[in-house]
Order: sequence, then C-alpha cells, then structure tokens
Amino acid sequence: MITHLNVIAKFMQNNDPRYQNQQGGRCTFGVLPFYHSYGMFVSLNSIYRKIKIVVVKRFEENVFLSTIEKYRITSLSLVPPLAVFLAKSPLVKDYDLSSVTEVSCGAAPLSKNIEQILKNKLKIKSVRQAYGLTETTIGVVGMPLGCEKFGSSGKVLPYMLCKIRNPDTGESLGPNQIGELCFKGPVVMKGYYDNEQATRESFTS
Repeated sequence: MITHLNVIAKFMQNNDPRYQNQQGGRCTFGVLPFYHSYGMFVSLNSIYRKIKIVVVKRFEENVFLSTIEKYRITSLSLVPPLAVFLAKSPLVKDYDLSSVTEVSCGAAPLSKNIEQILKNKLKIKSVRQAYGLTETTIGVVGMPLGCEKFGSSGKVLPYMLCKIRNPDTGESLGPNQIGELCFKGPVVMKGYYDNEQATRESFTS
C-alpha cells in the first residue's frame, strides 16, 4: 500500500537538484507501462515538473524511434531491453536521435558494455542507472548528475537510510560484505494490502 505521503516524498526526492536536471524545455517519453510503478512515476513526475511527455500505446521498434525523432525527445527512462535495442539495433542509424541528452535505466541491471555503447551512440555524457522497488515507491538509489561510474546505480537518495544486514542473524554488515539491503524513509510503503503475514516478513522494527 503506497500512501499519498509516499508519493509526495518521492516527488521531493526525485526533484533534488543533485539528481534531477532543472532545465526547462525538456520532453520525455512515456513508453513504459503505466501499470508498473516505474512507468507511472515517470508520467506523474513529468506532470509535477511541467515537463512535456509523449505517450505511445505500446512499444514498437519503428514507432519508438520515429517518436523520438518527431517530437525531439530529450529524456529517456528505459529498462534494459530497451537500452539493448537502442545500443544494438541496426534500425537506429535510420533516425535522428540527436535531441536525446539524458538516459536513465532501471528495473534490472544494465551491463557496463551496453552503457558504454549507448553513451557513444547517442553522444551523451552518461547513462544513469538506479535501483529501487515498488515497495519503496520506486528508486531509492540513483546516480547523481555529473557522476559517471559504469555498472553502478549510484548513491542512496535523499531522505533515506540504508544498511546491509545478514538475513539469517539480523547483524549489520560492513563494506564489501554480502547481505540483504534494508531501507528506511518516507517513501517506504505502508505494507502489503490484506496480507499481514507478508508485511511482517518484509518489515523490521
């Protein structure tokens, strides 16, 4: 259950100037499904920021590319399969994608190789990855503007606390130790609807 407070906190977090381009005249692409949290918040954040958003019914290769060209899309929010398509498809050379100035990617890891190919092909400064989940109203880790570290999802976002713990003992772990990520902050959901057991299993005090 995601609350109104979660959504408001996410807008504040997303629009921190360390992480969000504050320039006007931007145009983003609503190609991700709105029934997933990632796609929904791309659209809501665009409305909140008064950013033009172009929406298509579904992903089709030529429609995707021609829409970027026609509407001079500046900002792309992608998932790895779309990033791989842009990096490797021979169709890309037939379209003018020079309007694109920023690319972000989430939902799953993107390889360093694809990041580099995409950066070079689109002639942009970087491809910024993020990490999050529906339970945290999408992203909780993101790459700050101006930072470039291939294969990394960046830093813990504003207003959040994070620790890594041993899932068996609950013990907090240090740097370079493998464990379970735990997050605390205003974007963490209230719980699972009508499922107290799942909520108890996922939340710690």
